Amino acid sequence: MKRILSEILKKNNRQMIAKDLWQASGMKIENFYEQLGIEINAELIKEPDLKIKESVLETVK
Repeated sequence: MKRILSEILKKNNRQMIAKDLWQASGMKIENFYEQLGIEINAELIKEPDLKIKESVLETVK
């Protein structure tokens, strides 16, 4: 992967709406969600609250 999503979040005040993070990553949507899953499992990104339509993703560290 070209960019690490948690690094993009760190550069953007540590939180972003998922759509904005995806657009900032420049990744294809399927690659974005694969990378997002990897970083959530690695506890680099907090898992979003899926009950909220515009969930905000945040870095853990």
